[in-house]
Amino acid sequence: MPGWLLADGITATHAGDPIPGWVQYDDGVKQEGLVITHVGGIEIEPDRIYRVATKISDLTNGQSKPWTEYYKEHPECLPPKGAYVNLYSELMAFFAKNMWRKIWEAIGPNKTSGPKIDLGHHSCDPAGRLAKLDLDHDGIVSVDEIHVALRDVLGLSVDPTEKSLAEYVHSFADTTGD
Repeated sequence: MPGWLLADGITATHAGDPIPGWVQYDDGVKQEGLVITHVGGIEIEPDRIYRVATKISDLTNGQSKPWTEYYKEHPECLPPKGAYVNLYSELMAFFAKNMWRKIWEAIGPNKTSGPKIDLGHHSCDPAGRLAKLDLDHDGIVSVDEIHVALRDVLGLSVDPTEKSLAEYVHSFADTTGD
Protein backbone atom coordinates (compact mmCIF):
# COMPACT_ATOMS: atom_id res chain seq x y z
CA MET A 1 0.00 0.00 0.00
CA PRO A 2 1.42 3.44 -0.88
CA GLY A 3 2.51 5.43 2.17
CA TRP A 4 0.18 8.32 1.41
CA LEU A 5 -2.79 5.93 1.24
CA LEU A 6 -1.77 4.13 4.42
CA ALA A 7 -1.60 7.47 6.26
CA ASP A 8 -4.89 8.76 4.83
CA GLY A 9 -6.67 5.49 5.61
CA ILE A 10 -5.55 5.44 9.24
CA THR A 11 -6.40 9.12 9.67
CA ALA A 12 -9.91 8.52 8.30
CA THR A 13 -10.66 5.86 10.89
CA HIS A 14 -9.10 7.79 13.77
CA ALA A 15 -11.02 11.04 13.19
CA GLY A 16 -13.77 11.14 15.82
CA ASP A 17 -14.92 8.33 18.06
CA PRO A 18 -13.65 4.76 17.52
CA ILE A 19 -15.70 2.91 14.90
CA PRO A 20 -15.80 -0.63 13.57
CA GLY A 21 -12.82 -0.76 11.25
CA TRP A 22 -10.76 1.58 13.44
CA VAL A 23 -7.24 0.79 12.26
CA GLN A 24 -4.93 -0.59 14.92
CA TYR A 25 -1.17 -0.43 14.58
CA ASP A 26 1.98 -1.31 16.51
CA ASP A 27 4.39 0.96 18.33
CA GLY A 28 6.43 1.51 15.15
CA VAL A 29 3.69 3.79 13.84
CA LYS A 30 3.78 7.34 15.16
CA GLN A 31 0.93 9.77 14.90
CA GLU A 32 0.97 13.50 15.70
CA GLY A 33 -2.64 14.57 16.04
CA LEU A 34 -4.30 12.91 13.09
CA VAL A 35 -1.15 12.88 10.95
CA ILE A 36 0.81 9.63 10.55
CA THR A 37 4.49 10.56 10.72
CA HIS A 38 6.32 7.22 11.08
CA VAL A 39 5.86 3.59 10.04
CA GLY A 40 8.20 0.91 11.34
CA GLY A 41 9.89 3.59 13.43
CA ILE A 42 11.00 5.43 10.27
CA GLU A 43 9.53 8.61 8.80
CA ILE A 44 6.74 7.67 6.42
CA GLU A 45 7.52 7.98 2.72
CA PRO A 46 4.40 8.88 0.71
CA ASP A 47 5.41 6.96 -2.43
CA ARG A 48 6.93 3.92 -0.73
CA ILE A 49 4.92 0.69 -0.87
CA TYR A 50 4.26 -0.75 2.60
CA ARG A 51 3.22 -4.28 3.54
CA VAL A 52 -0.01 -4.17 5.55
CA ALA A 53 -1.64 -6.94 7.57
CA THR A 54 -5.41 -6.66 7.19
CA LYS A 55 -8.36 -8.34 5.53
CA ILE A 56 -9.15 -7.59 1.89
CA SER A 57 -12.66 -6.59 2.99
CA ASP A 58 -11.14 -3.89 5.23
CA LEU A 59 -9.75 -2.27 2.10
CA THR A 60 -13.07 -2.22 0.25
CA ASN A 61 -15.96 -2.17 2.75
CA GLY A 62 -16.18 1.59 3.36
CA GLN A 63 -14.85 1.77 6.90
CA SER A 64 -11.85 3.74 5.64
CA LYS A 65 -13.11 5.99 2.87
CA PRO A 66 -9.68 6.63 1.28
CA TRP A 67 -8.95 2.90 1.11
CA THR A 68 -12.38 2.07 -0.30
CA GLU A 69 -12.18 4.75 -2.98
CA TYR A 70 -8.64 3.78 -3.99
CA TYR A 71 -9.25 0.04 -4.21
CA LYS A 72 -12.61 0.45 -5.98
CA GLU A 73 -10.80 2.56 -8.60
CA HIS A 74 -7.73 0.28 -8.67
CA PRO A 75 -8.86 -3.31 -7.99
CA GLU A 76 -5.72 -4.50 -9.79
CA CYS A 77 -3.75 -3.26 -6.75
CA LEU A 78 -5.46 -5.81 -4.50
CA PRO A 79 -3.47 -9.02 -4.17
CA PRO A 80 -4.89 -11.91 -6.19
CA LYS A 81 -6.50 -14.77 -4.28
CA GLY A 82 -3.86 -17.15 -3.07
CA ALA A 83 -1.18 -14.45 -2.94
CA TYR A 84 -2.13 -13.28 0.53
CA VAL A 85 -2.37 -14.89 3.93
CA ASN A 86 -5.83 -15.39 5.39
CA LEU A 87 -5.49 -13.87 8.86
CA TYR A 88 -8.44 -15.78 10.29
CA SER A 89 -7.04 -19.10 9.12
CA GLU A 90 -3.56 -18.30 10.42
CA LEU A 91 -4.86 -17.29 13.84
CA MET A 92 -7.20 -20.27 14.10
CA ALA A 93 -4.38 -22.62 13.09
CA PHE A 94 -2.10 -21.06 15.71
CA PHE A 95 -4.76 -21.39 18.41
CA ALA A 96 -5.64 -24.94 17.31
CA LYS A 97 -2.03 -26.07 17.52
CA ASN A 98 -1.74 -24.67 21.02
CA MET A 99 -5.10 -26.04 22.17
CA TRP A 100 -4.19 -29.51 20.87
CA ARG A 101 -0.86 -29.37 22.71
CA LYS A 102 -2.64 -28.33 25.92
CA ILE A 103 -5.22 -31.12 25.57
CA TRP A 104 -2.48 -33.68 24.84
CA GLU A 105 -0.46 -32.58 27.87
CA ALA A 106 -3.52 -32.50 30.14
CA ILE A 107 -4.61 -36.06 29.34
CA GLY A 108 -1.12 -37.55 29.40
CA PRO A 109 0.71 -39.31 32.21
CA ASN A 110 3.55 -36.79 32.37
CA LYS A 111 3.21 -33.33 33.84
CA THR A 112 4.94 -30.84 31.51
CA SER A 113 4.61 -27.62 33.48
CA GLY A 114 4.78 -26.48 37.07
CA PRO A 115 6.90 -28.12 39.75
CA LYS A 116 8.56 -31.37 38.69
CA ILE A 117 6.86 -34.43 40.19
CA ASP A 118 8.28 -37.95 40.00
CA LEU A 119 5.60 -39.96 38.22
CA GLY A 120 7.72 -43.07 37.83
CA HIS A 121 8.25 -44.65 34.43
CA HIS A 122 5.46 -43.83 31.97
CA SER A 123 5.40 -44.04 28.22
CA CYS A 124 3.84 -41.40 26.03
CA ASP A 125 0.85 -43.78 25.62
CA PRO A 126 -0.81 -42.19 22.57
CA ALA A 127 -3.48 -44.92 22.41
CA GLY A 128 -4.39 -44.31 26.05
CA ARG A 129 -4.55 -40.57 25.54
CA LEU A 130 -6.74 -40.89 22.45
CA ALA A 131 -9.00 -43.34 24.31
CA LYS A 132 -9.59 -40.63 26.94
CA LEU A 133 -10.91 -38.36 24.20
CA ASP A 134 -12.96 -41.05 22.40
CA LEU A 135 -16.07 -40.66 24.54
CA ASP A 136 -18.32 -42.96 22.50
CA HIS A 137 -15.58 -45.63 22.22
CA ASP A 138 -15.93 -45.99 18.45
CA GLY A 139 -12.17 -45.76 17.86
CA ILE A 140 -12.39 -42.30 16.30
CA VAL A 141 -11.93 -38.94 18.02
CA SER A 142 -14.54 -36.68 16.43
CA VAL A 143 -14.90 -32.90 16.23
CA ASP A 144 -17.67 -33.16 18.85
CA GLU A 145 -15.31 -35.01 21.21
CA ILE A 146 -12.61 -32.37 20.70
CA HIS A 147 -15.27 -29.74 21.44
CA VAL A 148 -16.05 -31.52 24.72
CA ALA A 149 -12.31 -31.67 25.53
CA LEU A 150 -11.98 -27.92 24.99
CA ARG A 151 -14.68 -27.50 27.62
CA ASP A 152 -13.99 -30.34 30.06
CA VAL A 153 -10.23 -30.78 29.80
CA LEU A 154 -9.14 -27.19 29.23
CA GLY A 155 -12.03 -25.45 30.97
CA LEU A 156 -12.91 -23.22 28.03
CA SER A 157 -16.37 -21.77 27.72
CA VAL A 158 -17.78 -23.24 24.52
CA ASP A 159 -21.05 -22.79 22.69
CA PRO A 160 -22.63 -26.08 21.59
CA THR A 161 -23.40 -24.65 18.14
CA GLU A 162 -20.03 -22.99 17.40
CA LYS A 163 -17.40 -25.61 16.71
CA SER A 164 -14.93 -23.75 14.49
CA LEU A 165 -12.06 -24.02 16.96
CA ALA A 166 -12.81 -27.71 17.56
CA GLU A 167 -12.76 -28.27 13.79
CA TYR A 168 -9.36 -26.59 13.51
CA VAL A 169 -8.01 -28.53 16.50
CA HIS A 170 -9.33 -31.76 14.98
CA SER A 171 -7.73 -31.02 11.60
CA PHE A 172 -4.42 -30.22 13.32
CA ALA A 173 -4.54 -33.37 15.45
CA ASP A 174 -5.58 -35.63 12.55
CA THR A 175 -2.18 -36.43 11.09
CA THR A 176 -3.52 -39.07 8.68
CA GLY A 177 -6.43 -37.10 7.26
CA ASP A 178 -9.00 -39.82 7.89
